[in-house]
Amino acid sequence: MADKIGKAMLVLGLALTAWLLVTMEGILYAAWVLERDSVCRVEIHDGCALNWIAAVVTGGFFGLEALVGMLVAGALAATGSWIGTRIAAYSLVGVLVLEHVWLLF
Repeated sequence: MADKIGKAMLVLGLALTAWLLVTMEGILYAAWVLERDSVCRVEIHDGCALNWIAAVVTGGFFGLEALVGMLVAGALAATGSWIGTRIAAYSLVGVLVLEHVWLLF
C-alpha cells in the first residue's frame, strides 16, 4: 500500500514540476515571440499590456498540456504499459515542439 502511494506521489510531483517549468518557459517564450516584431519595442502603448496577457494564457495552456501528458504517462507507467507511456511522452514533446514552432510564424 505504501509503495503505491509513494509511486502516486512521485508521479504527481513530477507532473506538477513539469507543469510549473513548462508554464514559466511558455510565458517567457510567448512574451519573447509577441514582442519580437512588435511596436511595443519602439514605443509603449496601452495595447502592449495585452501581449503579457496573451503570453500568460499561452504559457498556461502549455503547462496544462504538460500536466495532463505527465499524469497520463505516469498512470500508464504505474500500470506497466511502457509502450503507452512512450507514446504519451513522445506525443507531449511533439505537440509542444509544434506549438513553439507555430508561434514563430
